[in-house]
Amino acid sequence: MSDYNDEWLLVRLLRLAAPRPAAPRDVESAVRASVRDEWLRQTSRRRRAPWLIAAAITGLAASLTIWIGGLWPAGTPDPIATVLRSTGNVRLDTDGDRRGWLQLDSAVIPAGSRLATDRSSRLAVRLANGASVRLDHSTELAIQSAERLMLESGRIYVDTHAPGVAGGPLQIRTSRGIVSDVGTQFEVAYVDEAVRVRVREGAVTIDRDAGRIQGDRGEEVHIDVDGNVKRSLVRTFGDHWSWAEAIAPSFDIDGRPLIEFLAWIARETGRELAFASRASEQAARETVLHGSVQGFPPDEALAAVLATTRLRPATDEGVLLIELRESVSSQ
Repeated sequence: MSDYNDEWLLVRLLRLAAPRPAAPRDVESAVRASVRDEWLRQTSRRRRAPWLIAAAITGLAASLTIWIGGLWPAGTPDPIATVLRSTGNVRLDTDGDRRGWLQLDSAVIPAGSRLATDRSSRLAVRLANGASVRLDHSTELAIQSAERLMLESGRIYVDTHAPGVAGGPLQIRTSRGIVSDVGTQFEVAYVDEAVRVRVREGAVTIDRDAGRIQGDRGEEVHIDVDGNVKRSLVRTFGDHWSWAEAIAPSFDIDGRPLIEFLAWIARETGRELAFASRASEQAARETVLHGSVQGFPPDEALAAVLATTRLRPATDEGVLLIELRESVSSQ
């Protein structure tokens, strides 16, 4: 499989390059003919020396890459974000003019890019400063820098309080003001022509022409087209956040203590982690997990993992309560 992996890596690297001037047709034809002739020559030896095929492909690809690099101007934008998870068709525009939309098929996103999801796709990325950002269906987002985003349509979920986040406050620019985090989890969305901000953890500030306002944990701030502000309470768990949980980056459980996984589940679902007894907490600390829950949303991952342990969940409102199974606790 090494020859396949080499080709796959080469294709992904080439796709990361910015648009280049087209090669002259006569030069392009000559290169193509040379590659074709060498391919035919090497594949004719397949039965005697199959390893030569992979070597020929790799060598020719390297030669072509060097030639392309010499013809095309060097220098591509530094990556500003990394794709953590995606579903459906996500588009990428690196030119900023909305005319160069391409299907996102790379793990890295250059600075200055614009991302767009459709009615059936979602995307989760990690910015260069460590912050996590998720795009819901029908969302368009410009990543101007690791500290500045521009939401143009749809809704996003932001987590700036995850381990490893560095830098200053993250700003999300909207038509109704600039939303800045204060170490938090929150959602910013367009609802018709209004902007809605829901705060799941921590707090946010919203700077407008009329002055700064703040939204706190469990609060929803609604700013309409006339600048009127309406506040209401919102639960930190439940259906309001289900879309963000559905595209949550997976937790790598292999070799990790169960209690770390449970803490991740509680945070991803907006609940407080609690244990029914000291024995249940001790079991969570001593249990080491193996395998993978890659691609599972948090609730499904929780059910799959706990089914292999002595513990079970007893979720009640905003609390994720973990207890021993009756068959174990009664012994």
